[in-house]
Amino acid sequence: MNLFILFLFAYVNCLSILPYAQTIGHGSLYNTLSDIGDKIPVIQSISDLTPSKLQRYSILKVNDTNSIILNEFLAQKLDYPDSSTTISSETPRFVEIMYNDSYVIQEDGQWTPLGPCHSNARSDTKAEVFRSWTATGGGSVSASVSISQVFGFHPEYSISSNWGSSISGTVSCVVGPREKLQFMLYMNSLLIHGVKRRIINLPSKYWLSRSLSFGEWEDVATMTKLKKMVKTACITDPKYLQCN
Repeated sequence: MNLFILFLFAYVNCLSILPYAQTIGHGSLYNTLSDIGDKIPVIQSISDLTPSKLQRYSILKVNDTNSIILNEFLAQKLDYPDSSTTISSETPRFVEIMYNDSYVIQEDGQWTPLGPCHSNARSDTKAEVFRSWTATGGGSVSASVSISQVFGFHPEYSISSNWGSSISGTVSCVVGPREKLQFMLYMNSLLIHGVKRRIINLPSKYWLSRSLSFGEWEDVATMTKLKKMVKTACITDPKYLQCN
């Protein structure tokens, strides 16, 4: 096992045992992985892949199809470092995530109400109102797909900590006497299409065979990423309120 993979295992193990592990977010993890992404072992074609290479590296990049091959256990631990996942005694399973035909559509946002209106109609004084919010993108993906986006996404676009599958925040506004208030949120999103995946299995006695078995390509559901830099607004003008 090379130094790159040893680093990854050491990294996720540290995340699992440190007392502050619960506070470490994907932004920190993704930035770290992005920094070491150019150290991933590379093969030119899938025909260059052998059982011994899979066992040795656990993560490889395939140039001609813009694919990433990942050990599923390692991907699970990278994506959920505090999980109780353990190494299976069975033959390791690998997954190949291909971005060769993938494309990204960026959608401009629109102002969207954050819940119903807050009424201050019976008060003669102004009031400060707080509201917490959460927005979630579409498309549930496996750990291997999630991690592969850091290492092997299409060259025309790079996933970074500025985009997430779920974002949240808190906003406060002041509403005047005899007024109604509505919070509004504006965000941009990315739709990721055309990603494919397939399973790669080692032979049960890989030291006796050079053959790998490949599953059929499957389409990964369209994924939505949300930009974490959002705009919020405090609406009190009756013309723009959407209370119903």
